[in-house]
Amino acid sequence: LLARGEARANALAAQPAVQAEMLDVIGRARSTLGAYADARPSLQRAVALRRRVLGDSHLAVAATLVELANVEERTGRYADAERALREALAIQRATLGDTATATLESLFQLGYVLHAAG
Repeated sequence: LLARGEARANALAAQPAVQAEMLDVIGRARSTLGAYADARPSLQRAVALRRRVLGDSHLAVAATLVELANVEERTGRYADAERALREALAIQRATLGDTATATLESLFQLGYVLHAAG
């Protein structure tokens, strides 16, 4: 089912915003199922598309970066997780402020990643 969804997403090159949303959802679903190796490329593509369509500082970019960081953390790629979280946090802080729930959740996750990395 997810493979079919990704094939459909690939066919939406003329609609990059829709394509990015579909890839984000597919990546999140794969992550939830524990298929991290399959989730990573979907989420990476979603981030790239969202940057191109929405700009580097859009909250949708931050949201996908946070999910990508989850995948990186769960596969032991702590430096990549830290990098994604720091970028997401910068977007969230600039857009939402330091006390927004999403900002605080990302900050907590960053703390966890830093602790796990040693």
